[in-house]
Amino acid sequence: MENSSAYQFLKSSEFTLPYREYGHGPELLIAFHGFGRSGGDFQPLEIFLQDRYTIIAFDFFYHGPHAEDSHKKMPVFTPRHMAEMIEKLLWERKKVRCSLIGYSQGGRIILGLVHQLPHRIYELFVLAPDGMKKNRMRSFVGRTYAGRMMGKYVVKNPGILFTFIRFFRHVGLINSKVEQFYLLNTHTEKDRYRIYHTWLALCKYMPNIALVRHYFASRPIRVEFLFGKYDTIIPLQSGIRFTKKMNGNINIHILECGHDILKQKKEIAEIIMKTVKSE
Repeated sequence: MENSSAYQFLKSSEFTLPYREYGHGPELLIAFHGFGRSGGDFQPLEIFLQDRYTIIAFDFFYHGPHAEDSHKKMPVFTPRHMAEMIEKLLWERKKVRCSLIGYSQGGRIILGLVHQLPHRIYELFVLAPDGMKKNRMRSFVGRTYAGRMMGKYVVKNPGILFTFIRFFRHVGLINSKVEQFYLLNTHTEKDRYRIYHTWLALCKYMPNIALVRHYFASRPIRVEFLFGKYDTIIPLQSGIRFTKKMNGNINIHILECGHDILKQKKEIAEIIMKTVKSE
């Protein structure tokens, strides 16, 4: 288990997020991990970024050693709530702006902040992001009574879930990597409850794509999108289609990897630091 002694806690209204710091630089880089992961995923970047950035790496709800009980439902969490927490963090650190980095689910989190905190965001590093398009199943489970009842039934009776996952793979609706991802993350009842309650908590957390496009074009935000060439969870072509809709100071990077893009720590660090060297 990860050492929890170094954790700090950011509290705002009814929500609390644990985080750890890596590095000691003057700029803040606020980091959000992917589903089933933790803020510790960003620690390998410290050696490359520590003189420029202080990385604030959150453990999101239901993740990490301070996770909420996966059987416990929490209130719905929106981009407005996250923006309030970031504003509080900036006030505590006496900063007026920050940079954001998010991987997979964390990519959805930071994209949702663009239209809440455009005046606070200096740089945005978006790694294989979720949230580029609406997930209908997630919305159905999170936003409807029938979906919530069905989701809870599946949590308690996983046989039907495993049958559907394998059936979808058999008929080609999902590929083998997606099948493995779902089977791995639904193995135990605790895992299934974590997905279920994460979906409920984030059912209203979606980026407003029109506003994201507007602020990318109208604000001096440096935006770097990073995709894995062989990613089958967030396919490269989906990312390319999404970014083509955007204007502004946007760069696209294709890394030689699958969805586990954070393993390319040196390449990611070089992308983050590339403009710093020319200052």
